Amino acid sequence: MGREPNKTGSSSYCNARQRLTEESLMTLLTQSGNNLGSASLESWLWFNRRVVIVDGSTLSMPETAENQKTYPQYGSQKKRLEIRS
Repeated sequence: MGREPNKTGSSSYCNARQRLTEESLMTLLTQSGNNLGSASLESWLWFNRRVVIVDGSTLSMPETAENQKTYPQYGSQKKRLEIRS
């Protein structure tokens, strides 16, 4: 198309990144998190609670009869615990 190829050097990016302080990044992260939280709809709450999940986190719930009754498995999911009444 007669154009010059894009430059692949990353020196400008690296130089700009070096000028960011840890404090400024923390401020930006905190502000963006607060903005997201305040803009969240109540209908997004899980059982009227705000749930925060961090990358790499896990959640474990014992497979008890009480939990199975409160949080039933999907119909297509294999049953692992037989609940007797």
